[in-house]
Amino acid sequence: MKNLLFLVFFFLMGTFNAQGNLQFNQVVTLTGTLTTSPVVVGTVPAGKVWKIEHSASERNGYAAIISFVCNNVASYPYLGSTGHPPTQGHVKGPIWLKSGDYIQLINSSVSYPSHYFFSIVEFNVIP
Repeated sequence: MKNLLFLVFFFLMGTFNAQGNLQFNQVVTLTGTLTTSPVVVGTVPAGKVWKIEHSASERNGYAAIISFVCNNVASYPYLGSTGHPPTQGHVKGPIWLKSGDYIQLINSSVSYPSHYFFSIVEFNVIP
């Protein structure tokens, strides 16, 4: 009986369809300096998925208070919720973004330029 149930379950698993498989494509590094706010710094291309592994921000050696926004939803805490050296702001990850999603940054003070960094792994979505 156990073998019969296992075989039925095994054959039923073959009938389910997944949304697609992921295939490594490249590592994407987004870096820059915010002098205006808000600004979109990256958009996931069609047929791709991004996995944000790490991000950081700083202003004059201190953590910059920059809000990380994905599709109009702000992260909390901010990139750099403290202003004490030698800390740098970061978003704990990983964060997964699908095709069409975007990363937008909002600087708390545009009169002081802030530097940002994102380390992203990009995957192809294979149907």
